Amino acid sequence: MTEKPESQNKEPADAKKEEPALPEQSAPADKTAEATTVNDQAETEALACTRKEMAELLASKDQEQDRENVKNYINTLEGVEKVEDLRTLSLEQLFKLEEKYEGVLFYAFTDFMDGGAKLDFPRWQESYKSPREGDKFQINFLGNQAAYNELGAGDILPPSIRQITVWEKGDSNRARTSDRRIGLKGKNDGSVNGFFDTKGYISIFTGDVMIIGAPQKEFDEKYRTADGKLDYTKYNADESGKDTEFIKTKLEKGAITKKQPSSEEIDDLMKGIEAEGKGQKVVDAVTAALKEGMRGDHCWDWVNKVYKKAGAQNQRIYQDLSYPGKDCGDRHASESLMSKLRPGDWLYINNKNKYDENGCHSGIFLGWINEDRQIARMASCPGAGKKGHVTRENLKQKPVTYISKPF
Repeated sequence: MTEKPESQNKEPADAKKEEPALPEQSAPADKTAEATTVNDQAETEALACTRKEMAELLASKDQEQDRENVKNYINTLEGVEKVEDLRTLSLEQLFKLEEKYEGVLFYAFTDFMDGGAKLDFPRWQESYKSPREGDKFQINFLGNQAAYNELGAGDILPPSIRQITVWEKGDSNRARTSDRRIGLKGKNDGSVNGFFDTKGYISIFTGDVMIIGAPQKEFDEKYRTADGKLDYTKYNADESGKDTEFIKTKLEKGAITKKQPSSEEIDDLMKGIEAEGKGQKVVDAVTAALKEGMRGDHCWDWVNKVYKKAGAQNQRIYQDLSYPGKDCGDRHASESLMSKLRPGDWLYINNKNKYDENGCHSGIFLGWINEDRQIARMASCPGAGKKGHVTRENLKQKPVTYISKPF
């Protein structure tokens, strides 16, 4: 990652029948007004009957029409570009469709469909329920910012899938494999659900790839009612205690449990991080940026925005980006320099990503989780247009190639 200049600035009742009036030309002259009134009344009552019949007809067709509407949505899609018809819906609309036609979210936000293929509605749900171990699906939230911010793999994948591996931006070097799936399936009710490892919730964003673990069909069948609907009550009776135990005992301190953490969760996450001088200003700015959902054009841009929010500048104390390719090898900060890291420091870590020419990623050091093993907590932006988040980083596996201090 080429260093940027320090100062650079980088989404009716039944109608009563009346005798028909005589044609106007046959009516006596003194009866014209009366005939007109009767005609008007008959027309109004007939219209009321028509409206009532129409309402009853529509009511009787609601379920059939619902199905037909979804069928029309799905069967007209051709490849990824046509999925925008579903992506434009609100989360509330999407979850209502998902409740009736399980699998809508899977078809809307993965690359399951080939470019020119049409989805065959009768086989649609069966295909969603039958992924195979090792299947890869790329995520695409284009055009739906709410889905991008809030939907997770636990909302999209069927209950039979209890383990996944996620490659961030499709990069196998940036992989996380889940230890447990919390919940039966997401239903937009604010409850904790999704795929977790010991670091916490595994988010998915556009460009990420999900790799399916071995499906557990018996699990899926166990938690369905006779009509095939998901049985959340039975799941909670059997599994909610295990879910709670996992969250309490397996997750690292301060681990995120949702894609979009609450203000209180962010406070808990940042609690106890203490720094000195401008470093504390940077830490406070990180907290504010996380709560605001501040985005970056890229990782460097997000860190730069945090520094500006803190009213801080950065002074470089170490840099080595002279190695060839994306692997820094032995060209990284010494043990002595690492021991002097403080919350608020700006780091480049060599995660060998395919986007930066030096394979580096910008972030803000928040402190040690385990200094002996060089496990650090950092804040950064995971990619273009994304909100900042807090991560756990192994700085032995992803060595530091740049350090600057706030002032």
